[in-house]
Amino acid sequence: MKPTVRPSATVEGMRSRWTGAMMTRLDTGATPTGAWCSHHYAARMPTFAQCIDLVDDAARIAEYRRLHERIWPEVAAGLRGLGLCNMRIWISGTRLFMTYDAPEGFDPARDYQRYASQPRVQEWEALMRTFQRRAPAARDGEWWSAMECVFDLDAQA
Repeated sequence: MKPTVRPSATVEGMRSRWTGAMMTRLDTGATPTGAWCSHHYAARMPTFAQCIDLVDDAARIAEYRRLHERIWPEVAAGLRGLGLCNMRIWISGTRLFMTYDAPEGFDPARDYQRYASQPRVQEWEALMRTFQRRAPAARDGEWWSAMECVFDLDAQA
């Protein structure tokens, strides 16, 4: 049964979504393009969720936070150029959790290559890797680890 599309809940004026996954699509089975969760914004777009760890150093974490208060304009433009929206990064200790919506057919393995080919983005990504370390669940060749949606309240009867 296909889940009903509903807008997400709001928390202190911000839309908050917590499900979505890279390799599971709730309405049609497994695909490499993302997950449909029932609480998308107005347009149905696949939602992706990924995690990574930060180096366990309070000063480095503070600097990572500072850099993300205003990312470089070329990086923001590159992400938007892929059609990504509603990107958020959450933190708990040293674990980062990122969600974003992408256009239908978006394939991170393919489409991030266009983004990563830009010189200023390469500089940003190299800098970010000095703060980050792969999550324990990351697969070979994976930097940010794809997450799987295991619960969607809006899909419940």
